[in-house]
Amino acid sequence: MTDILVMSFSHIGDAVLSTCVVEPLRTQYAAACITYLVGSTPAPLLDGEPGIDTVLPYSRERHGGIAGRARLVRELRRRRFDIVVDLKDALYSRLLGARRVGLRGRGRVHAVNRYLRAVGAAGADVAHARPTLTPSAHEARAAAGWLADHGLPSVTMHLGGGWDYKLWPPERFAQVADALAREHDRGVVVIAGPDDEVRVGAFVEAAAAPHPVAQSVSLREMAALIAACDLHVGNDTGPMHIADAVGTPVVALFEPTDDVRSGPYGREHTVIRSGMDLGCNPCHPGRAGACRAGRCEPLLAIDVAQVVAAAVAQLESE
Repeated sequence: MTDILVMSFSHIGDAVLSTCVVEPLRTQYAAACITYLVGSTPAPLLDGEPGIDTVLPYSRERHGGIAGRARLVRELRRRRFDIVVDLKDALYSRLLGARRVGLRGRGRVHAVNRYLRAVGAAGADVAHARPTLTPSAHEARAAAGWLADHGLPSVTMHLGGGWDYKLWPPERFAQVADALAREHDRGVVVIAGPDDEVRVGAFVEAAAAPHPVAQSVSLREMAALIAACDLHVGNDTGPMHIADAVGTPVVALFEPTDDVRSGPYGREHTVIRSGMDLGCNPCHPGRAGACRAGRCEPLLAIDVAQVVAAAVAQLESE
C-alpha cells in the first residue's frame, strides 16, 4: 500500500481548495492511504471526508518556530510516507525522506489549478477534479431538520472572515437579506462562527425583519447547512469555498483579493466587484491592506442592489 501525505494549510478556505487533489490521487493510487497535514482550525472539516484516511493537525503552539518545525519533521519522518504532495511549497517537505510532488510554476492562476498541475505532472488524471466536501447522511439530515425548524430558508449568508478589510459591512448584508425575503420570498439564514458575534449583532440590529442565525456551528455542520440551501452569499472567506466544495452556487464579494487566484472555483458562481479601480486593488498583502487603511474603498463601493440582483439571477437560473 502506498502512503501519501498531502501538505495542506492552516486557513479554512485554503484547506478546502486543497481537497481538489484527493480524487486524482485516489484514482491513481486506489489502495493508498491518504493523510492530510492541515492546520488545527480546518482539521475537523476534513476529518471524516470519504477520500481522506487520516487527518494530522498541526498548530503554531506545537510546530511553530525552528524547534517546532524540527519536531514536525521528526513526527512525519516516523510515519515513513512514500509520497509527499507539498501544496505549501515548504522547504521542510524535502526532509521527509519521501518522493516529493511539488508545485510547478507561479503566475496569476487559480490556486486549484496550481495544485492540480502538480499532481497532474506526477501522472494523475486531473481532468474533472475540483474541491469537494461531502456531508454525511447524518449531517445532511440534521441540517434539513434545522432548516425545517427555522422556516426553511434557502440562502445562506456569512458575514465574517479573517481580515476586516476584506469584509463588506454587515448592515448591507442585512439589507440584502431583507430584500430577498420581502421581494423574492427567499429566506436567509446567517451562518456564524464563534468570532462573528459583533458582526451578527450589527446585522440583527440593521435588519428590518428577523432572520435565523446558526450561531457557533461546527465546520461540518456549516457545510451541511450550506449544501442543503440553493445559494450562498458572502465575502471571500472559508465558507465561500465550502459552498463551492459542496456544490452550492455562490455570490462572492471581492476587491482586496484576486478572484482569479482565489475566487470560487467554477463558472457557475458569481463574483461581484464595484468596478472602482484605485490602481492598488486587488492587493491583500496583510491584515490592513496595501494602503494600511484597514478598509478597502472599492469593496465598500459595492452597493446592495448589485448583490441582490446577482443573488436573484443565480436563484432564477436553478
